[in-house]
Formats: sequence, C-alpha cells, structure tokens
Amino acid sequence: MIRLDKRQQPVKEFEAYLARVTARLSLEKTEIDELKEEWLQHLNDRMHHYLAQGFTEQKAIEMAIEQFGDAELLGAEVNRSCVSARKSLLVKEGLCG
Repeated sequence: MIRLDKRQQPVKEFEAYLARVTARLSLEKTEIDELKEEWLQHLNDRMHHYLAQGFTEQKAIEMAIEQFGDAELLGAEVNRSCVSARKSLLVKEGLCG
C-alpha cells in the first residue's frame, strides 16, 4: 500500500495515470506495487516543485504527469527492460541462451 504523509496524499490523477502505466506489466504484484509507490513519490515531488514555482495544483499535476511521459509507452518500456534483464540473468546463470 502506498503511504505518504498527510500533505502528500495520492492525487487521483496520479493513481489513474499509474494504473494505465502498470495495466500491462508482466511483473509480480509486489514488484508493481513497489514501482507504483516509487513513481507516486516522484510524481508528488514534481507536483510540489511546480506548486512552489507558483503553478496551480491542477497545472502542477498535469505537468508532473506530462514529464513522466505517455503511460502506455512507459509501461511498454518497463516490460521490455524487465524481460531483457531477466533474460540476461538466466543467460548468466546458464539457464537460457
């Protein structure tokens, strides 16, 4: 479960965005949860950065998400990276290749 302090409650737009990113990930649930927690913290940090610069909350949220990039492309890239990393590990251990 994602735990942030009171002033960093998960923003519904962030949760929806991360749901799209992780929808097709080929990872264990615990791995997905860890990624979501880390990404949510980064999104909140970016949002607070933009708020400190004087942007409205809605604009800060939009800018934070935009900086992360397209949800489907990010999810696809994470999948490719994880498959590649797992294959490398299996080759190194002599189990694949």
